[in-house]
Amino acid sequence: MVYIDNHLITLNSKYANQLNGTFLSSVVFGFTGLLQDESNIINTFITVSNAQIPVSFYTITSTNNTIKYTQLGADASFNIPIGNYNSTSLISALKVGFGANLITLLINKLNGKLSFLFNTNTIILSTSSIKDVLGFENNVDCFANLTSILQFPLNLLGVKKISVKSDRLAITSYSSVNFSTSNTLTTIPVDQPAFNMISYVNQSDLNTNILQAKTLNIIDISLVDENNNLLDFNNCDWSMTLSLSIHRNENISYNGDLYDAISANKSLVKNDKLPEKVLEQSQDEKDLELLLK
Repeated sequence: MVYIDNHLITLNSKYANQLNGTFLSSVVFGFTGLLQDESNIINTFITVSNAQIPVSFYTITSTNNTIKYTQLGADASFNIPIGNYNSTSLISALKVGFGANLITLLINKLNGKLSFLFNTNTIILSTSSIKDVLGFENNVDCFANLTSILQFPLNLLGVKKISVKSDRLAITSYSSVNFSTSNTLTTIPVDQPAFNMISYVNQSDLNTNILQAKTLNIIDISLVDENNNLLDFNNCDWSMTLSLSIHRNENISYNGDLYDAISANKSLVKNDKLPEKVLEQSQDEKDLELLLK
């Protein structure tokens, strides 16, 4: 017979070993005896049951804020300050970065594309980490030549999905980031605006993962965006509940003394050697029968 042994594991980044400081997106929790290698275990499953995650990360981060360009053959670069932007505030930051070399920078309200007008021959390089935000064509430099319109609309959507990853939990999933196996437990849509809270509740058994590890004392959690970049939660703590489900064979145990006694009685009966107490009871029954006659 199989029975299920369920355990809830509640996690809070505040009480974790924080591997990337106030980013709080790479943490380790130390436990004792969460899972032991026991002979009656058939399978073990792990599920992210729910999570409460603050939208405290930014649209423009250290991973997508650099602009690289050349002017009259000379290399130059600058960084957009980290933060949340709309089209107006980002255009202002770009103007500050380019300085007097930029005459105008406009956004077309019909198609959302940026256009640059420089006073010198300028090339914005595709090696700029902000290229996907601005609307670059993949791996193609923006040949300004005094004026240029970018290929695609300005993209200030920011992080659209959070992946919850763990090496210690040793599950198997797949990702198109590198078209190979991944350690993603679940993905959580970012469906709240900045400075609100995402409240995720698992509503599908499809998010239950087979746990490959036989023993478990440490849980590591990494929270990354869709490009596999660790998020910066700016020291705002998140919480999460995992469900550890252990499927076991039910062991049938017996009392050795009782078993031995039953076996001995069976042997007596087989050899027509009934216990004395039983013989006395049988004689009483015979005497009673004589009185009744």
